[in-house]
Amino acid sequence: MRRVLGASTVRTFGRAVGAVTAVVVVAATAGCGVLDRQPPAASTPAPVGTCFDLRYLAEVTAVSLGAPAVDCDDEHTLQVSATTELTGSPADQRERPTQQVLQRLTSRLCGYEQARAFVGAAERDGVVPLATWAYWPTAAEWADGDRAVTCAVGLVGTGGGPRTVTRSLEGVLPTRSSADVRQCYRQQARPDGTWEPFGTAVPCSAPHSSQDVNAWLDVTTGDPTQQDVERMCSPFVGDYPTTFVTGVAVQQTNGTHSLHCAVGGDSRAGLTTGAFLPTSRG
Repeated sequence: MRRVLGASTVRTFGRAVGAVTAVVVVAATAGCGVLDRQPPAASTPAPVGTCFDLRYLAEVTAVSLGAPAVDCDDEHTLQVSATTELTGSPADQRERPTQQVLQRLTSRLCGYEQARAFVGAAERDGVVPLATWAYWPTAAEWADGDRAVTCAVGLVGTGGGPRTVTRSLEGVLPTRSSADVRQCYRQQARPDGTWEPFGTAVPCSAPHSSQDVNAWLDVTTGDPTQQDVERMCSPFVGDYPTTFVTGVAVQQTNGTHSLHCAVGGDSRAGLTTGAFLPTSRG
């Protein structure tokens, strides 16, 4: 169970709440559209930035990464975001540990902060759900002393598996091409130019009302007033000076609510597509 912080505590990390901003560390499940076949034999660990098109259950959930690399401008699902060496236990074991043991190390070696750093997310950048996978040496490579770990990142599709993209995710957040990766919301318009404090999470490349600024605050109601939204969220939107302050209240699994601060335009102008960039990024 997640620890619930006190009211008005800034959430500068992601949490899985429906389809809202989060990094999902995936161990042994894959989403819709991922079919079953045997993966090829593992190969030499790929450099950071290498892309792979893994669309099959046995490939995505395999212990070792063995699919051939593809051009990142072509359709692909995962991209190498980091490589590291496993040390300590269980690296000192002669035989490679079971898949279940290795999976428990994924969040430590290939976790949330590492994924956000790879896509170039700054503090006030809200991203769509990302997932990270960890791939390990083959049993034979492990026996020969190889302890290299490959971290791969992808965008979460329907069902939790990776979805296909046609661009590199490396450092994408500071660019105008980041709309697919930035978290936005689709809300109902109010006559006074503001937005209702509830809505659906969508990527910023889809029609939307507001853009997440990665500040999630505990609230006591699912229907905060616009005055409360502005009071609570204004300290976190300074990098977006030409926008309106808005937010979406999301109910958590334990019945509490979290206000996801966001910025948007005048609701009388309707929905928009594309992404706001913080002024610090030009």
